Parts: sequence; structure tokens; C-alpha cells
Amino acid sequence: MNRYAMCVWLLIIMMLFIGCTHEAADESSQSQAEVFENYEEIEEIMISGNRIAIALPEEQGIPYRWQFEISNDTIIFVEEQTVNNDSLSLQVGSDDSYHIFVFECNEKSSGKVYFELAKIQGYGDEEVIDERNYKIAYVGSEYTCVDTTEK
Repeated sequence: MNRYAMCVWLLIIMMLFIGCTHEAADESSQSQAEVFENYEEIEEIMISGNRIAIALPEEQGIPYRWQFEISNDTIIFVEEQTVNNDSLSLQVGSDDSYHIFVFECNEKSSGKVYFELAKIQGYGDEEVIDERNYKIAYVGSEYTCVDTTEK
């Protein structure tokens, strides 16, 4: 076997080994965005175990972004991402994008998350144009999340 063939075999074996170790990795080490990226349609509230994702419509062309506040320390902010039309098959007439916020509950308790759609700092006076409130609770053996915004 020449050196070239040996290098190819070595690369194939390494790739198989890396693939196997990746498959065997603990699912909890997986990014929460990866956990929720399999949804073909974004739902406002998505729950996976003790992690809750809240997806809010956000038009990227205007200087307003969602900001949040958590009522207590049993709910932890994990990550956020913006998903746009290019990466989703959204329904006709839907907003340009969604801002997805992922939270993790570290105890079997409840709490609230308050959101405001406010003008980005530096674009004039702060102005809030929308608000959303969510109650997260451990009920029975699972977490729930309910939109409690007064309409």
C-alpha cells in the first residue's frame, strides 16, 4: 500500500471515528437552537423538556427590537437568534423574521418573562410599541408556558 492510499484510509477512519463520537454525544450538550431548528413552522411557544423557546415577530427593517425581563432566578436566559424568511418557509403575509428567545428552568417552579418591543438605543427617544407577557410553570410532570398579555 502506497503512502497516498494509507493517508486516504487514515482520513476515512478518522472521519468515521469523529462521526461516531458526535453521534454518541450527550443531547443536553446540543445547542438549544439546534433542538428547535427542526420545527418546519415556528410556533410562538415551543417546549422541549425544561427549555422553553418564545418566538416573537420582528421586522428587521425598522429600528425596534424585543427586550425582556425575567421575574426570578429560576428561569435562566440561554440564547437568542433571529430567523428570517430566507431560512424558513413562512406563510404568505407573515412578518419578515422571528426573534427566538430560549430559556431554561432550573427548578420545578414558576416565573414570568416580560417582553417589550422598543426602539433601539440611538434611534431617538425610547418608544415601546408592543408588549408580551408569559407565565412559565411546572405543572404535573412538565413545563407549560402561557401568553398572559392583556389584549
